Amino acid sequence: MMRLLHPDKVGQDDRVQDAIEAVRKAKDICERSLSSITIPYPPRELHAQCINDVKGKRRFKLTWQAPVVREQAPVRRYVVAAVDPAYGKALTITILEPDYNQELRRFVGVEDLTSYVLAEEELEKMPMLWQKPTAQVQIAAANEAGQSTWANLRVQLNAKTAPAPAPPPVNSNTAASGVKNYARSSSNISNNTGFTGAASNNTKSYVGLGKPGVGVAAGAAGVGSHYFGGGAAATTNSGPRNSSFLSAAEVERKRESNKARLLGVKSM
Repeated sequence: MMRLLHPDKVGQDDRVQDAIEAVRKAKDICERSLSSITIPYPPRELHAQCINDVKGKRRFKLTWQAPVVREQAPVRRYVVAAVDPAYGKALTITILEPDYNQELRRFVGVEDLTSYVLAEEELEKMPMLWQKPTAQVQIAAANEAGQSTWANLRVQLNAKTAPAPAPPPVNSNTAASGVKNYARSSSNISNNTGFTGAASNNTKSYVGLGKPGVGVAAGAAGVGSHYFGGGAAATTNSGPRNSSFLSAAEVERKRESNKARLLGVKSM
């Protein structure tokens, strides 16, 4: 009996090794049953965005949402894995845990760990992965009680980067933002001089004395327009609410009328 159970010979007996492993598993089960912490749910809303489609340097940003919040199932870390076609099973790529980020110069909590960049250059040991049209990525949430089930995502490896958004359309009926209004004297108004705003609209604004300004437009509203007025600065917005459109003859009459009125005020 002593010979069979000698310490130097115990490690060589498969039955003893199986018994030790069974005890270890039983211990883990007991600890989990006595603990109030349970395994979290898997991550949600998985998405992949191509940020570099050059072969050999392909990069895909993986994003997800945290599992449904449960007080008894906190998330401590995320496990990211990918199925390697060479082995036919998922291999762990990285484990994301709260830590101090040197680049951001701050501590990154688990609530911020909801993205990962899948980079071809960093997975050189999985060359078969990038030879397929798609890659199967798996992400799980984990804590002291264990790991959630896998959340699966298929990444299209032949996807193209998203084009840059088009600039907003320019409204030709609106004066350029660079246009300014300047208060001008009666002599300047009589000489029809002023400051030019943005070159695109070639808008001139004159502010004198008298009645509120009247917008006079030649061609499209807001382009090549002249504004005369008094009291408050003439607006650069054209349209039925702020201005009326006059013929060339009416423009001249308005100019002469404003000139005479302003010269009369000056002589008083």
